[in-house]
Amino acid sequence: MPITSVIDVKGSILVGGGGGNKLYGFPNKLFLLDTEMNVLDNLLVKKAVFSTKCYENFVIVEYEDCTFEIFEIDNGKITGPHSFPEGARSPVLFDGMSLYVKDNGIWSISLLGLIEGNTNKEAQFSRQPERGDELVALLVKGENLLVLVKRKEGFLLLDREFTAALSGPISDYTNVREFGYIVQMKKEMSYVCMEGAVKTHAIEPKCTTVNSLGDGAFLLGDGDGCLIKYKNGRKAWKTRVFKNSPVSSIGSIGSSLYCSSINGRLVKVDSREGMDLKRVAFGMFIGLGVLCAAYFAS
Repeated sequence: MPITSVIDVKGSILVGGGGGNKLYGFPNKLFLLDTEMNVLDNLLVKKAVFSTKCYENFVIVEYEDCTFEIFEIDNGKITGPHSFPEGARSPVLFDGMSLYVKDNGIWSISLLGLIEGNTNKEAQFSRQPERGDELVALLVKGENLLVLVKRKEGFLLLDREFTAALSGPISDYTNVREFGYIVQMKKEMSYVCMEGAVKTHAIEPKCTTVNSLGDGAFLLGDGDGCLIKYKNGRKAWKTRVFKNSPVSSIGSIGSSLYCSSINGRLVKVDSREGMDLKRVAFGMFIGLGVLCAAYFAS
């Protein structure tokens, strides 16, 4: 199964993907795994998963058709889905509400209302873009809501207290433990902003995903299948985890990293040294007609 997303949720790993041929065992699915990558639960979803973002035990799933659903992870089970109002883009959970972009404005609905299906109770949020701004995305940074907009002069990342000018849209970001994001540049180069104890920057080729371990440590995945660790702005190590596939996503629990590839591989890596600990492939064994996770190394 092509894997596009890996996140840690309350001590478990949620894997999402799909988009392959269902006849050959590549359904659109979410898998919940324990730290040893044993399957706890799985759930078919409506489309191939494009990305996921975790807020405590709630997970917002973005699909390949740019629609969104929210799921709850509790006691080793995946429950949901709950749908967002039609036309919602870039949803986040913030201060007990779900906020999203719609009709170039910021709209809100209570999390409880969303779970109960009362999507007709949406309302405009108190904060709105300035006239002439094109709303691109909402991001959460700790207890702050960030707004990415496009103006004639380029892209701006707006907080109530600062403005950051960007050379392009944000392709991936993390708010797990610490805040960091990736902006794609020309000639396959990527700008990475990492905001730990101090704010640092890096330029790396073909960065695809970013995750934070906390305490100034960040992990980057790239298009050549490499995993890169930065610590307080300095490159600590770089290791190739996939030979023929980009790193599509990174999750972490304790000192263990969980990295995925589009070709269905999931690898567990020691974050201290970049050493492989275990590998898993998601696919189908022909036997009793069951879909399973196929272990090819441990």
